[in-house]
Amino acid sequence: MEQQNAPKRHNKIWMQVCIAVLCLAVGISIGILAFSGRSGQISQVEPTASPSATAAPNNGQSTTPSTGSSNLADVIDSVMPSVVSITTTQYAQRAGTEVASGYGSGFVYSADGLIATNNHVVEGAGRIYVTLNGDEQQYEAEVVATDSYSDLAILKIDKTGLTPVKFGSSSSLRLGDTVFVIGSPYNGLFANSVSSGIVSGLNREMVLNSATQTFIQTDAAVNPGNSGGPMFNANGELVGIITRKSMLSTVTGETTSIEGIGFAIPSDVASPVLEQLAQGQQVPRSGIGIMGSSLTEQGKQAYNVENGIYVASVSKGGPAEKAGLEVGDIITKLDGQAIGSMDEMIQLMESKNIGDSIPLTYVRNGQENTATVTIGDKTQMNFE
Repeated sequence: MEQQNAPKRHNKIWMQVCIAVLCLAVGISIGILAFSGRSGQISQVEPTASPSATAAPNNGQSTTPSTGSSNLADVIDSVMPSVVSITTTQYAQRAGTEVASGYGSGFVYSADGLIATNNHVVEGAGRIYVTLNGDEQQYEAEVVATDSYSDLAILKIDKTGLTPVKFGSSSSLRLGDTVFVIGSPYNGLFANSVSSGIVSGLNREMVLNSATQTFIQTDAAVNPGNSGGPMFNANGELVGIITRKSMLSTVTGETTSIEGIGFAIPSDVASPVLEQLAQGQQVPRSGIGIMGSSLTEQGKQAYNVENGIYVASVSKGGPAEKAGLEVGDIITKLDGQAIGSMDEMIQLMESKNIGDSIPLTYVRNGQENTATVTIGDKTQMNFE
């Protein structure tokens, strides 16, 4: 492909609710089922894109924090240098030139030019350009490594002396905590937009890339183009990475944006992944080959258990199937530890190595059973 000039920046036992969750960048459209762990809802996760077209209305995206706090304003000023805008391009054969194909957000990961964002922001891009805060120059970026499972990516630009974000602990977040989001919604037209809100939900479970994962829910405004951007706490520490937004799917198949429901990858989940990606390494994924959901209080009563994970799907030929697990089983213990949520299960799996064998306790038809399961690589597991 010929080198072309960079494009200019224009820039909730169990009722079913069908919700489409919108990926906030450009270029993909897929549908997968997800269980909402706190409520038992079934949701539809549908990453979509913000194509490079005419910008839509702001939809609540604010350029100032809603609290009006001068202290928060100072914090925002301090983190602004760490936020970047991302433009992806494709070579248009017919036009014989490079054209913008997508927009997203990101943040400085290291002073020597490493940039973090969502994988779906840069996946399939011809070229990738990064715009630093306060710098009109667009820096062409190389992909260091990506992880589609966690939807994270690390890029590299030829620039040093940058201001990396400071990571905070997402596990310390509580409902109602103040958070703010910075990004470049709507085709980058509103670069470095700030929206503030609260932590609306924790450990929200959704199926992404054939695995149940957990997210932070916030009511801070997020829109197409915010994907990959940072979510900070009131101390200016990164506690999440914006990745998707809720949409309501109607009976006619149309989708309507639901404002005030956005999702972020928890920093405690993202940090170890980004550390490996920054070294150009692939991220191993330990798992037993199930998709499931945390039991609600009603579910616990129905199955007569104190805690557990409902097995919604079992990977064909995977570790769980080999150990005898079936759809409808309730996993109550793994490696001797009581499991009460998918988040707890994910954390336990991440502490194990592929090939490890651990005891598993599950309930089927009111009877408690035990088995031994050998942990496998969940990126290689097949769910039909």
